[in-house]
Amino acid sequence: MDRVTLDPQWQVIAGLRHSKYESNQDVTRYEASETTPMVALVYKPLDSVSLYASYSEGLEEGEAAPTGSENEAERLNPGISKQYELGAHWLMPTGTLVSAAVCDIESPGYYTDAANYYVAGGHKRYSGVELSLQGKLTEQLSWLASTQWLDPRFEDMEGDATALNGKLPENAARRTGSLFLSYDLSSVAGLSINRGAYYTGRRPVNDLNQAWLDDVTIFSVGGRYVTKLYGKKNIWQINVDNVTDKEYWAAGGTRLAAGSPRIVRLNYKVELY
Repeated sequence: MDRVTLDPQWQVIAGLRHSKYESNQDVTRYEASETTPMVALVYKPLDSVSLYASYSEGLEEGEAAPTGSENEAERLNPGISKQYELGAHWLMPTGTLVSAAVCDIESPGYYTDAANYYVAGGHKRYSGVELSLQGKLTEQLSWLASTQWLDPRFEDMEGDATALNGKLPENAARRTGSLFLSYDLSSVAGLSINRGAYYTGRRPVNDLNQAWLDDVTIFSVGGRYVTKLYGKKNIWQINVDNVTDKEYWAAGGTRLAAGSPRIVRLNYKVELY
């Protein structure tokens, strides 16, 4: 990959990626090798504003057949994905970074056929808009917020899979969002507390969209303490995920998966350098 600056306002980024996959599973065997491109054009009308357009391809490892299918756990052949994106970044005078992007992603289509075999065919397309903000609201209060509006759908399906055209892939939500806040306590140097909220819109339980999982919002809380011991940076952290112990479905498919209950995680880290 290389970045070329044409003048103070224009940049070109280009690169190549070579990928190779090999899989051996009982009687199923495949090899795949591909070199794929990436190119982006960046324009900076102001020091605080960047506009960009990009295109990239990638060789994706094939998905594994889900639990309950006739070929359960079988890894399907890799396929090529393509992504187009237009976006902008703006660093506000307050220090908050605003990012917005419009994207269109095409990836191989995987689905369960009428004989309950997980197979590949057609495409999955994800077109959408994403907006995020991150930075400091005050000297002590930091935030990170993001939201996404997506139009996921099957395309170019043939044969007994034509009924999938226009349907949402299983577990694909049209709307997602999150908000994370972190507050540094002035009374105790190095101590901060945080809280997060994570929203996932309703999702189809299968590719035919025969039923739907309800939308869900999960909350988290936590704390972080940073200090120095013996000249090294020490970090203690506690996080409580799903703090309300909400019961919800995490995923659909051939078998529904329950969401994680309340989980407490403790972490300790020493930075030696």
